[in-house]
Amino acid sequence: MESILLFLNTWKWQIILVFSIFAFILQAIITNKLNKNLYGKSSIFAFLPFLNMFTLGKVCADEIVGLVIATMLILCFRLTIPINGVNKTYAIIPESTTKVLFPYCIFIIVCLYIYSIFKFIRSIKDKKGKI
Repeated sequence: MESILLFLNTWKWQIILVFSIFAFILQAIITNKLNKNLYGKSSIFAFLPFLNMFTLGKVCADEIVGLVIATMLILCFRLTIPINGVNKTYAIIPESTTKVLFPYCIFIIVCLYIYSIFKFIRSIKDKKGKI
Protein backbone atom coordinates (compact mmCIF):
# COMPACT_ATOMS: atom_id res chain seq x y z
CA MET A 1 0.00 0.00 0.00
CA GLU A 2 2.88 2.35 0.77
CA SER A 3 4.31 1.93 -2.74
CA ILE A 4 0.99 2.99 -4.28
CA LEU A 5 0.86 6.10 -2.09
CA LEU A 6 4.48 6.89 -2.90
CA PHE A 7 3.68 6.46 -6.59
CA LEU A 8 0.76 8.89 -6.37
CA ASN A 9 2.77 11.48 -4.39
CA THR A 10 4.96 12.40 -7.35
CA TRP A 11 3.54 15.38 -9.21
CA LYS A 12 4.13 13.88 -12.67
CA TRP A 13 1.88 10.94 -11.94
CA GLN A 14 -0.77 13.19 -10.43
CA ILE A 15 -0.89 15.19 -13.67
CA ILE A 16 -1.08 11.99 -15.71
CA LEU A 17 -3.85 10.64 -13.47
CA VAL A 18 -5.90 13.85 -13.73
CA PHE A 19 -5.41 13.99 -17.51
CA SER A 20 -6.41 10.32 -17.85
CA ILE A 21 -9.59 10.81 -15.84
CA PHE A 22 -10.46 13.92 -17.87
CA ALA A 23 -9.80 12.08 -21.17
CA PHE A 24 -11.95 9.11 -20.10
CA ILE A 25 -14.88 11.36 -19.13
CA LEU A 26 -14.60 13.33 -22.37
CA GLN A 27 -14.40 10.10 -24.37
CA ALA A 28 -17.48 8.73 -22.57
CA ILE A 29 -19.51 11.87 -23.23
CA ILE A 30 -18.57 11.90 -26.92
CA THR A 31 -19.35 8.20 -27.36
CA ASN A 32 -22.67 8.58 -25.57
CA LYS A 33 -23.61 11.58 -27.71
CA LEU A 34 -22.72 9.68 -30.89
CA ASN A 35 -24.82 6.72 -29.78
CA LYS A 36 -27.74 8.97 -28.89
CA ASN A 37 -27.56 10.83 -32.20
CA LEU A 38 -27.33 7.68 -34.32
CA TYR A 39 -29.65 5.31 -32.41
CA GLY A 40 -31.90 7.74 -30.55
CA LYS A 41 -31.03 6.54 -27.04
CA SER A 42 -28.25 6.96 -24.53
CA SER A 43 -25.96 4.09 -23.54
CA ILE A 44 -24.69 3.61 -20.00
CA PHE A 45 -21.94 1.42 -21.49
CA ALA A 46 -20.22 4.59 -22.73
CA PHE A 47 -19.30 5.41 -19.12
CA LEU A 48 -17.97 1.96 -18.11
CA PRO A 49 -14.34 0.97 -18.77
CA PHE A 50 -13.87 -1.57 -21.58
CA LEU A 51 -17.58 -1.44 -22.42
CA ASN A 52 -17.16 2.08 -23.80
CA MET A 53 -15.06 0.53 -26.58
CA PHE A 54 -17.95 -1.85 -27.28
CA THR A 55 -20.22 1.19 -27.70
CA LEU A 56 -17.68 2.89 -29.97
CA GLY A 57 -17.46 -0.21 -32.18
CA LYS A 58 -21.25 -0.47 -32.28
CA VAL A 59 -21.58 3.18 -33.30
CA CYS A 60 -18.97 2.88 -36.06
CA ALA A 61 -19.73 -0.53 -37.51
CA ASP A 62 -21.66 -3.14 -35.54
CA GLU A 63 -21.64 -5.05 -32.26
CA ILE A 64 -19.04 -7.56 -33.48
CA VAL A 65 -16.45 -4.81 -33.95
CA GLY A 66 -17.26 -3.51 -30.47
CA LEU A 67 -16.84 -6.96 -28.93
CA VAL A 68 -13.51 -7.48 -30.70
CA ILE A 69 -12.12 -4.15 -29.45
CA ALA A 70 -13.33 -4.67 -25.88
CA THR A 71 -11.89 -8.21 -25.88
CA MET A 72 -8.53 -6.98 -27.19
CA LEU A 73 -8.34 -4.39 -24.41
CA ILE A 74 -9.27 -6.93 -21.73
CA LEU A 75 -6.62 -9.33 -23.05
CA CYS A 76 -3.97 -6.57 -22.86
CA PHE A 77 -4.84 -5.71 -19.25
CA ARG A 78 -2.06 -6.39 -16.72
CA LEU A 79 -2.21 -6.09 -12.95
CA THR A 80 0.96 -5.73 -10.86
CA ILE A 81 0.67 -6.03 -7.08
CA PRO A 82 3.56 -5.73 -4.60
CA ILE A 83 3.42 -8.63 -2.14
CA ASN A 84 6.04 -8.64 0.64
CA GLY A 85 8.30 -6.41 -1.43
CA VAL A 86 8.06 -8.58 -4.54
CA ASN A 87 6.03 -7.40 -7.52
CA LYS A 88 3.58 -10.04 -8.72
CA THR A 89 2.12 -9.51 -12.20
CA TYR A 90 -1.12 -11.08 -13.36
CA ALA A 91 -2.05 -11.16 -17.03
CA ILE A 92 -4.22 -13.14 -19.39
CA ILE A 93 -1.72 -13.21 -22.26
CA PRO A 94 2.10 -13.03 -22.20
CA GLU A 95 3.81 -9.65 -22.04
CA SER A 96 5.44 -10.10 -25.46
CA THR A 97 2.00 -10.58 -27.04
CA THR A 98 0.64 -7.55 -25.19
CA LYS A 99 3.46 -5.40 -26.56
CA VAL A 100 2.40 -6.34 -30.09
CA LEU A 101 -1.38 -6.31 -29.61
CA PHE A 102 -1.80 -3.08 -27.64
CA PRO A 103 -0.45 -0.64 -30.29
CA TYR A 104 -2.77 -2.21 -32.88
CA CYS A 105 -5.66 -1.83 -30.47
CA ILE A 106 -4.89 1.86 -29.92
CA PHE A 107 -4.56 2.41 -33.68
CA ILE A 108 -7.96 0.79 -34.30
CA ILE A 109 -9.57 2.91 -31.56
CA VAL A 110 -8.15 6.16 -32.99
CA CYS A 111 -9.34 5.20 -36.49
CA LEU A 112 -12.81 4.39 -35.16
CA TYR A 113 -13.01 7.75 -33.39
CA ILE A 114 -12.04 9.56 -36.59
CA TYR A 115 -14.63 7.55 -38.54
CA SER A 116 -17.27 8.16 -35.87
CA ILE A 117 -16.72 11.93 -36.11
CA PHE A 118 -17.33 11.81 -39.86
CA LYS A 119 -20.38 9.59 -39.31
CA PHE A 120 -21.70 12.01 -36.69
CA ILE A 121 -21.29 15.02 -39.01
CA ARG A 122 -22.97 13.11 -41.84
CA SER A 123 -25.92 12.19 -39.60
CA ILE A 124 -26.36 15.82 -38.55
CA LYS A 125 -26.42 16.88 -42.23
CA ASP A 126 -28.94 14.14 -43.02
CA LYS A 127 -31.22 15.30 -40.18
CA LYS A 128 -31.05 18.91 -41.38
CA GLY A 129 -31.90 17.78 -44.91
CA LYS A 130 -35.04 15.96 -43.68
CA ILE A 131 -36.41 19.00 -41.83
